[in-house]
Amino acid sequence: LSLHFYMLLHILLICMYYVDNQETITADSKQNVNLTCQVPNKTDPIIVVEWKWSRPDINQTYVLLYQDGHFDPASQHPSFKNRVDLQDRQMKDGDVSLILKDVTTNDTGTYECHVRGQKSKNRLILQVSEAASWLLMFVSKDVVQLNRLSPGTQSILKLLL
Repeated sequence: LSLHFYMLLHILLICMYYVDNQETITADSKQNVNLTCQVPNKTDPIIVVEWKWSRPDINQTYVLLYQDGHFDPASQHPSFKNRVDLQDRQMKDGDVSLILKDVTTNDTGTYECHVRGQKSKNRLILQVSEAASWLLMFVSKDVVQLNRLSPGTQSILKLLL
C-alpha cells in the first residue's frame, strides 16, 4: 500500500484516540440540558475539568473551568454565567457531566469535555431549536382548531366535535 494510505490511517487513529465520543443532542429553547462526560477508570483525584464550546462564528472558549477545587468564573464565556454547573460536584466515579440551564439557540455548537491527565476528550454537538407553542382557536361550535407555531413553520390540527 502507498505511503499516503499509511499516513491517512495514522491520522485517523490519532483522531480516534483523542476524541473518544461524539454525540449530537437536540433540545428546545428554555430547557435544561445534561451534557454527559465520564472519566474512564478514574483512580486519581480530578484536579482540572475543562468544558469548552465553539461554533463557526466563535472560537473555542470556556463554558466551565474547574481547577484546584474551585470554579474559575473569570475564564468563562459571559453567556454561560450562572447557567452551568457540574451534575455531581463531588465528581464521584469520574462523572464530570455538565448541566446547561435555560438553553437558547445561541447555545448551539460543539462542546468538548476534557479532564487534565486524561488523553481522551468527549465531544458533543448541541442543536437548540425555538420551542413550539400552541394556539387554541374555536372555529365554530363543532370544530376546535389547534395551531402549532414554530419559527418558520405552522401546523394546523382541526378536531371535529
